[in-house]
Amino acid sequence: MKIAIGTDDKKTIRKGHFGQSIHFLIIEFLNGEMVSREYRQNADVTSEHGQVEKILELLSDCSLFMGKRTGKTSLAELTAYGIDCIMTEIDSILSTRRLNNIFTAGMKLFNTMTAGRQN
Repeated sequence: MKIAIGTDDKKTIRKGHFGQSIHFLIIEFLNGEMVSREYRQNADVTSEHGQVEKILELLSDCSLFMGKRTGKTSLAELTAYGIDCIMTEIDSILSTRRLNNIFTAGMKLFNTMTAGRQN
């Protein structure tokens, strides 16, 4: 599973709208362990609010987006594209322990959200 997190400084989760993040941290987890992390540059940082098509392409291999906030339109578009979204109060993305906590929190919510879809 890959989780995308918007960031401007590669240290903290972006507090503003996710679509204007300078970078996206992509963390891959396999069997509950972090196996990779990479930063992807958002080439469309200056786009108008609510324009998410290029970001959807950038995050197309991700299952979950975690951020501080997102607009209703962007949330609907991400969800329609198959990327579930959760909002968090977590700030730092630097420590492995913190990233594992993000994964654990994300998986709990992800499992809760997808459980209803399987019925």
